[in-house]
Amino acid sequence: MKDFAKEFYQSKAWRDIRRYVFDRDLRLCQRCDKPCEIVHHKIYLTQKNINDPSVALNVVMSSLARTL
Repeated sequence: MKDFAKEFYQSKAWRDIRRYVFDRDLRLCQRCDKPCEIVHHKIYLTQKNINDPSVALNVVMSSLARTL
């Protein structure tokens, strides 16, 4: 996890959206329907966009590991 994102990932907004996505998608990957525990941002988070909710809170379930 990048240093600039630590506070965001500890926020209530992130925990709430992450929980919502897990429930909505039944913990299944959006691409392959395999079980997963990872929620990914549709757009990579950067220092410039982390405070933009349309980017930071726009997420999907994914079984594919990816480094942010």
